[in-house]
Amino acid sequence: MYPWLADLGLSEGQTQRFWGRLIMAASDGLKATPEQAYELACTLRDQDIQTGDERRAEAKRKDARDGIVYYVRFGDRVKIGTTVNLRQRLMSLPHDEVLVTEPGSYALERKRHKEFASSRITPRGEWFAYDDALKEHIRCLLLPQTQTSSPTS
Repeated sequence: MYPWLADLGLSEGQTQRFWGRLIMAASDGLKATPEQAYELACTLRDQDIQTGDERRAEAKRKDARDGIVYYVRFGDRVKIGTTVNLRQRLMSLPHDEVLVTEPGSYALERKRHKEFASSRITPRGEWFAYDDALKEHIRCLLLPQTQTSSPTS
């Protein structure tokens, strides 16, 4: 499927993570383009990617203001996730656009997952239908602070 994969010199672990991420995306009904797959393989080759458990443990140790909760669209779906390095995260994530970000970490991400649980694509996944409720939430996050706060007298 990807003839260039063998030429990249990935370790066995990197190759397993590559296929694991593609399979995980496919289980959520997403399909990475060949360009996105190539970017993912190069990222895995060039960086020592931590496991999900290691990333979560590290993020919990960091102050919550260092992280962000992001909303990325891929087709008619939106992923709500958290990271301390959005640029690096986007390199391994199939997406069409970044809709919005907000300061926060795992606690806020879990809150958003519960808030939009009825729109969840898979029972335990982080992908949600891009429905009216989620569109309204994103629209509110995009409003300047002066428009969302009440006037003082």
